Amino acid sequence: MKEIPPELMDEISESIYQGRKLEAVKRYKELRGTSLLDAKNFIEALTEELKAASPERFSTQSTVGCASVLVLVLASLSVFCLIVISVAP
Repeated sequence: MKEIPPELMDEISESIYQGRKLEAVKRYKELRGTSLLDAKNFIEALTEELKAASPERFSTQSTVGCASVLVLVLASLSVFCLIVISVAP
């Protein structure tokens, strides 16, 4: 199996920090030429190590995206209602 250069391991770690573990598994598998199961197991172990060392670096789920969609839908609905009311006889 091939050794992974430190800069590519940093890239894999960054993917994990950002919550993109599937991307990290694929990248590790590609770089090392391991099986999918071995890559998954390695990334799981690395994730636990990274969480223990730097829990603050892990991205947290945010509800801002959902709130933004809700605001956009409500705004669109309001505009639609205003158009319908202004066009109605």
